[in-house]
Amino acid sequence: MEINRMIQEMLADACARKEALTNELSGYPPGNILINASGKKEQFYKVINGKRIYLNKSSQAEIETLLKKKQLQLTLEDEEQILRALEAYRKVFFRKPENGRYWEQGREEQFLSKETVRSLLHASQDDANAWQYASYRHLEKYPEGLRFELPDGRKVRSKTEMAIGAELLTLGIPFRYEPAIELPNRVVHPDFMVKRLRDNTIKIWEHLGMMDNLDYLKYAADKIKDYILGGYYPGQNLILTTETLDDPFDYVKIRKVIQVNFL
Repeated sequence: MEINRMIQEMLADACARKEALTNELSGYPPGNILINASGKKEQFYKVINGKRIYLNKSSQAEIETLLKKKQLQLTLEDEEQILRALEAYRKVFFRKPENGRYWEQGREEQFLSKETVRSLLHASQDDANAWQYASYRHLEKYPEGLRFELPDGRKVRSKTEMAIGAELLTLGIPFRYEPAIELPNRVVHPDFMVKRLRDNTIKIWEHLGMMDNLDYLKYAADKIKDYILGGYYPGQNLILTTETLDDPFDYVKIRKVIQVNFL
């Protein structure tokens, strides 16, 4: 699979960069730099085993060395975060099939009626509507991109998002589109925030629609990393779906995701 190969290559590159950084850091002297910027001038300290040693102007060369070491350490942390995100992504999308099949036989043909779904969820649609149509912070930029209209009048940005939203509406499953979620590094606006009515569980659904584009793949990896840092984990409270030009995300796949996660 093309996406799998690209993920493997990104993992290999990240591992190589991590190894190179680790080797380079091993050549630096012990201790870390501490900068006190509370006063008018910055003060530099070297910290070894919890002990602070003041570095004066005559220690400029040592200060520069420790600053370079700190920069390498931060770069190494970034590479380790990228590796964790890529590994989490690979485990979700390229796990080994059970009993030789990814899905239970006939599962993809199991289409449930709206009434059957309602009886399974045991929840009031009035409550569901109150939640999904309540006022909430959402993405306000680029309104011109909202070109595809759902049956309830809401607009989304792509045909695949329109198919996902329409299927959720058909099955009576409430969702919010592009809500604002604060992560440690930034605010994100996932495609869908979906509520599973039988237990009121909230899950984020991100559809990554250009996974045959290398730049987009790197963007997706960074976004997944930020989600993980914010406590959203693939396969748990974060749903990640993908498509390429050769492998579109069709209605059968949409139904599979909904049945597994929300019914």
